[in-house]
Order: sequence, then structure tokens, then C-alpha cells
Amino acid sequence: MAEDSTRPAVNRMHGQAEGNARIYMAGRDLHISAGAGAGPAQVAVLRTLPRGVAHFTGRDDELSGVVAAARVDEAKPEPAPAICAVDGMAGVGKTALVIHAAHLLADEYPDGQLFVDLCAHTSGREPAAPTEVLAQLLIASGISPKDLPENLMARSALWRDRLAGRRSLIVLDNAADRAQVEPLIPGAGRNGVLITSRRRLMGLEGASHLSLDMLSSEKATLLFGRLSRRAITEADGSSIAELVRSCGNLPLAIALLASRLAHHPTWEASSFAQEFSSAKDHLGELEAGDLRVTAAFDLSYRNLSHDRKLLFRLIGVHPGPDIDIHALAAMSLVPVTKVRRDLEALYVDHLIDEVSPHRFSMHDLLREYTYAMHDQEPGVELNMAMVRLLDHYRDKAEAAEKRLAHWTRPGVPDDDGSRVQNFSGRESALSWLRNERANLIACIGLAVRQGMPHIGRMTATLATLLRLDGPWEQAVDLHNQAAASAQSEGDRLGAANALMDLGDIQLISGDQAASIDSYTTAMGDYRKLHNPLGEANSINSLGHARKATGEPAVAAALHAEALSSYRNLGDYLGEANALHDLGRVRQVTGEYVSAWGLQEEALALYRALGNQFGEANTINDLGRIKHAVSSYSAAAELHAEALTIYRHLGSRLGEANALHDLGRNRQATGEYAVAGELHEEALALYRVLGNQLGEANTLNDLGRIEQVAGNRSAAAKNYQDALALYRSLGDRLGEANALHDLGRVRQETCDFTDAADLYDQARGLFVAVGDPDGEAEVWNSIGSLMLHSGDVDEALSAYCQAQELALRVHNPLTRARALQGGALCLARDGQRREAILRTQQALAIFRELDAPDVGGAVAQLVEIEA
Repeated sequence: MAEDSTRPAVNRMHGQAEGNARIYMAGRDLHISAGAGAGPAQVAVLRTLPRGVAHFTGRDDELSGVVAAARVDEAKPEPAPAICAVDGMAGVGKTALVIHAAHLLADEYPDGQLFVDLCAHTSGREPAAPTEVLAQLLIASGISPKDLPENLMARSALWRDRLAGRRSLIVLDNAADRAQVEPLIPGAGRNGVLITSRRRLMGLEGASHLSLDMLSSEKATLLFGRLSRRAITEADGSSIAELVRSCGNLPLAIALLASRLAHHPTWEASSFAQEFSSAKDHLGELEAGDLRVTAAFDLSYRNLSHDRKLLFRLIGVHPGPDIDIHALAAMSLVPVTKVRRDLEALYVDHLIDEVSPHRFSMHDLLREYTYAMHDQEPGVELNMAMVRLLDHYRDKAEAAEKRLAHWTRPGVPDDDGSRVQNFSGRESALSWLRNERANLIACIGLAVRQGMPHIGRMTATLATLLRLDGPWEQAVDLHNQAAASAQSEGDRLGAANALMDLGDIQLISGDQAASIDSYTTAMGDYRKLHNPLGEANSINSLGHARKATGEPAVAAALHAEALSSYRNLGDYLGEANALHDLGRVRQVTGEYVSAWGLQEEALALYRALGNQFGEANTINDLGRIKHAVSSYSAAAELHAEALTIYRHLGSRLGEANALHDLGRNRQATGEYAVAGELHEEALALYRVLGNQLGEANTLNDLGRIEQVAGNRSAAAKNYQDALALYRSLGDRLGEANALHDLGRVRQETCDFTDAADLYDQARGLFVAVGDPDGEAEVWNSIGSLMLHSGDVDEALSAYCQAQELALRVHNPLTRARALQGGALCLARDGQRREAILRTQQALAIFRELDAPDVGGAVAQLVEIEA
């Protein structure tokens, strides 16, 4: 192959360029490194790309974007240069990406491909001055050193003139800022420019920008395998995945570890990964020869001002996953306006990431780096910074909780309202708590580890959020921890409040026995402290638990006692809660008129207080009352209204309850497909929350849908799963419902003995818990079983029992079914006229309710009349 006359003669290692610049040989490419000083005779170097990347991995999408951005738009008559700037943190792989793209683009730029290291973050070097870089570029393009202009403006103009009419690709690597690269960019013409920088080069006109992120876990693992020259086996997979995760998926860190493994062929990949993961000093492990991750970070850190170094270190030791401006201002005692400017500078330098508007995080390896910096440059008393941070989160979270709490918490310090005014309402308070949830929990963990006096009050601020969002297993741990901490500190009021929060979670997650213990202990503590508000709260909560264990009479008495106390204390929120809870008990015992009146009183109070969560709960319970008396259309409207409010408030538990109740509504009106979809949606939410009671209720209803569809085996499985959950929770009412439904399946499969036994168990439980409505439904099923076995008199007696109970609780649907069953008994006994009359009464009720039973009643009437 003929020699290219435009290339300089070079020895095996390096050629000569102007001044202190060197032309390094890399394969068949040359690499100009900018330097200062005068040099020897003219040299023209037009192709100086470093050698291609041997194991380019995991950046296919980014590569396509860079290549596309660096192609000149040929459609334009006088196209501007195509500029693509790639930015990212140290070690993320910017240079490798750009070099790979440049090699792919080389044929499209036949007049030259020039690579220049601008040395912004090169150890032992100052960033290259644009004047000197232009000198090297002009000489490389064929300009004699003696003809170089003196100043920057003139050299930049000559550079643009040299590239006019050409097709050249310029790679400007490791740029400091926009001011450094702007004079180096060609003017009009069909040239391309690729730039890399650790800073975001904002304001670079006409440029496309790509911020390079970490590799995905899958691609990071693939890169490690290629660089370590190992085939990662399935057995090694989890260990290597953990290793690259410990590296934060940072390509430089992965490359350093992989190169160590590549040079030790006897080492096992999984053992090597485990050793690294267990190492205390990850940064110390990430080096190979003169390459170190710490060195890359040092070069970014050293250029920061004193104030920004301090801010950078504080972000790194913040215990949570991200931080906002106000928390950092509290932590550093720096005004918010200055913190905002400094954070923007750190963001531009890729030392922090903006994970959402005005919220910032830091790469894990940079976090480790900041701990070392605190040892070297203390600058601030770290413990005091942490105390200020925890105080900030506690105060703000208490203000948010006041907007959300479902009961008035005794002993929470009053304030002048300034903190509460930070939140315009429940929605903004809940949004803030959700955004800060991980940070608040991390701060509680920090307080526990360091014995700081923030545990109880900070945990209390999460009480409502944990009830709404779960997971409840974590909530139990946190409230137990808060109670233990308060007790060890001698804070009896704080311990009682923590036990109340613990009891709430235990109750909604189905551990009624534990909730009763927690509430009872809290009640005793409040009484010893002579705290009537806390005592009223604990009495009302005990009412909840007693209702859940099937003791409605005890529950009603407790709610009534709490109601009287709240009224004496003038606590309107407590009064609304007690009215609502007493109404729910009256509903269980079939006293629907009384239940409706109590719920309407509660609803008026919740609305007066602006308590939308209480309003939604009450509306949903009003829907349940309407459902119980077979007013399905009205019930559906109420459940839908409650669902809308729950979703607006972001209450997943409320949403699950409303979905489940809507499903039962559609089920009652024969819309089984829609009902099934609603139940499945509710079931998914209950399982995410860990709400076993909701899960059991929904499984039981899904069983009913399967039974209607004729899938008796699937129905029985759902009933049995629900029954097991009810029994584990000690929910006797739920157990009674599941036993009754399982009995109906056994009857359909002609297992009459088992069905009779299940009905008997169910009826006994309904009587024990004081649910006449459930008892009436079982009597209807017993009547059906007796009629099927030919015992007409026993069947008629059962139907009469059902009808009497249904009349007492004002349940027209159950009464109509009892009338219909009784009519069949009378028809078989030859009492045709009375049978027709009762069937007609049942049909009229079914039609009024628009119930799916209409068709069966019509067929029965025709059969009897015939």
C-alpha cells in the first residue's frame, strides 16, 4: 500500500508535533495531546483517532443517537456543523462511546478525523487553553508554525477557514466547559464535532446533548464477562450481578475489577465477586496499575469551591436515597438561595443527579468517596448536621401528619400554625410524605443506630402513611421499635401513642388479638397519665378490635363510651370517628335505620372538619347499608363516589375496599364478569398492602362468582382459602360466611351430610356474633337442603325462620328468597293457592330490586300455575 504523503514519519512509539504536544501511535491511528511551547518544522496530521474500543458493550441505543447526531444534514444548502456533546460522571464511558462512534463515522468524513484531549480532568495537567489547542489543530491541518496568528480570535477564524468546504470530524475529549470548546468548533460546512465532558455544556448553540447514565444491570454483567475473559455461568450469575451492583454499574469500576480477574485465570469468578462485595473499602479495591476510581473522583472534587465541597460531602452522608433543597439548607445552615445555586453547579458537574424536580441523589461510589473526604476535610461537625437534618424532617413530617391523622394524637407539641401552613391540605401533605418516605425511614434507622432522641416522634409522623400504603409488616417493626425506644427513655406518653399506632396496623393486617393487647396496654398507660384524650382514643380503637373478633355488643358499648368522652372533650374528629364506628356495628347487627342515622351524623362532622378520608369511609359504609337492604343502584353510586375520593387522596386501602364493595354490588345484580374484574383488582391491592382480611373477603366473593359459573371445584378452593385466612385472623363473621358458602357448594355436588354440618357451623357463628342477616341466609340454605332431601315440613320451617329474620333486619332480598322457597314447600304439600301467592310476592320484590332472581321466580310461578 502506498504511503499517505500527508502523514508525518513516525518511529515505532511516537512522532513529533508542535511544542510539547505528542503524536501517540495507537494501532494505525495517531492521537494528538495538546501542550504548550514552540516546536520543530511543520507537520500535517489529519487522522488521529485512538484505536477502536475492543469490547464495546451495552451502549447500542446511545451509539445510534451519537452517530445520528454527528451526521451533517445534507438537505440544507449551507449546513451547520453537526455537534453532539456527551456528558456524564467520571468513569461512565463517555470517551469509549465517542471514539467508537467516530470510527463508525470515519468514512463519512474523508478529509480527516482529529482527536484532541482537552485535559479538563487529567491528573497533573491543567485544562488545555483553547489558544494552544488551536495551534496544534492548525499545524495538524498543514499551517506552518511561523504563520500562526497570535491571539485566540484570529486562530479560531483561521481554523474555521481551514475547514470550510471540507468534511472533517473533530473529537474534543474531556472538555472543561463551553468556553473551552466554542473556539474549536468549525463554522459553516459539512463537518462533525463530538465532545465529551463531565459537565453539562449548557448553552452550546446547535449541539445535540446526551447525558450518559450507568449501564443496566444486565449490560454491566455482560461487560464484566467480556473484559474478564470469562464465560459467566448460570451459577456465577447472581454473584457477578451483585458485584456490578456494588460498582454502581459504573463502567470504569467494572473494567478495573474485570482486568484484575482477567490476569488471574485460576480465580473463580463467584469467589472473586463475593470477596469484593464483602470488602469494607470498595474504592480501595477499584484500582489496576495507575488507574483508580478514586483518582477520577479526585479530579472532579478538587475543582470545587470550599462551600461546594462541603455541600457535596453532606449530600453523600445523607442517610436517605435523595435530598431536596430545604433539607440540605437545614443540614448545612446555608440559605436556600445559595444551596440552590450550588446544587445546580454540582449537577452540571455530574457529581449529583436530579432524580425528580429539585430532588438530588448521588452515585453509591461517590457516596463512599464523601466519607473519606469527611475524614480528610471535616469542615463541619457531622453529628450536629445530622441532628439538624432529623429536626427538619421531624418538624415537617409532624405538620404533614396533622393534615392526615385519623385521630387527635395526645402530647404532640402545638405550634403557631406556621409549619402546618406549609401544606395547603391533605393532598399536599400526603404527597410530601410519600416523596420523603424513604428518607424518613432512613433517618429513623440513623437515630436508632446513633441513639438519637428522634425515634418515637419521627415514627409517629409516618403512622397514617404506613396505614394507607403499607407494607404493614414494616410498619409493625417501626412502631414496635418506637414503643421500645420511648419506654427505654421513660417517655410513657410516647410509648402509649406508639402502641396505638401499632394496634392500628395489627388490626387492619388481621392480627386482632395482638391489637387488643396493644390498645389495652395503651389505655392503661393513658389512665395512669390522666390523659382523657388518649383514653378515649384507646377505648374507641378497642371497639374496632372487638367488632373484628365478632363481639358487636361489646364493640357498640366501647364506641358509645368513647363518643361520650369525645363530646365532653370537644374533640370533633374523635366524635365523628366514634359515630362512624358505632354505625358500622349497628350495620353488622342488622339495625340499618340506626346505622344510617349514625353515619349521616358522622358524615356531616367530617365534612365540617374538611376530613375527606373520613368522608370517603362514611360514604362507602352508607353504600354497604344500601347494599344490605338491596338498594343496589343507590349502593353503586355511593361506592363509586367513595372510590373517586380514595383515588384522589391516594388511599390504596380505601380504593381496595371500594373496588371490593363495587364488585359485590355487580355480583348482586348478575354482572358477574364485571364483578370478577373488580374483585381481582381489589385482591391485588390487598395483597400488596398485606391486608389478609381484605384478601379473605375478596377470595370468598370470587368463590361465589365461580360457583355461579358452574366452576364448583374452583369455588370450593376459594372458599377454603378464605376460611383458612379467617380462622388465622380470628374473624368469626368471615368464618361464618365462608362456611356457609362452602356448604352451598357441597350441596350442589350432592355431599348433603357435609353441607348440613357446614350450615350448622355457620348458623352457630352468625348467632354468636349477633348477625341476624347472615343467620337468615343460612336458614334459606337449610330450607333448600331439607326440601331437596324430601323433608318438606323441616324445609318450610327453615324458610319461615329466614323470612322472620329478614323482616326484622329489613332485608327484602333475603325475605324474597325465603318466600320463594316456602312457596315450593307449599306447592309440594298441595297448597297451590298459597304457593302462588308467595311466589308472586317474591317476584314483586325481585322486580323492584332488579335482582337476577327474577327469571327463576317467573319459571317457578309458571310451573306452580300449570
